[in-house]
Amino acid sequence: MRKWAGGYVQIVVREEGLANSEFEKLRDLAKAVEEKLRQRVGDDQWELRFILTAVQLNFEVERRTQSAWVWFNAKASTAQSALASRERLLIAVGEAIYEFKADG
Repeated sequence: MRKWAGGYVQIVVREEGLANSEFEKLRDLAKAVEEKLRQRVGDDQWELRFILTAVQLNFEVERRTQSAWVWFNAKASTAQSALASRERLLIAVGEAIYEFKADG
């Protein structure tokens, strides 16, 4: 029986801009994450789903923007292996976001 470990993160575009440019940034980020994961997956079994959704931010100035929910799962033969795979997945996603931010 396969075991899995998963979760989700939410990514929000902080820069002021038009909704279309926010959507494009999130789409480009999703592509960058996909490319990084293809490079790093090895023998792991990872599944990610990006879901674009609106969000209302209430910081200094209230505004509506786009966000992406990133649902992820790592599957393996044991619970311990699934957890370790999930950690590798999260590291790869974090690196992709950092590199995307540095490039953008």
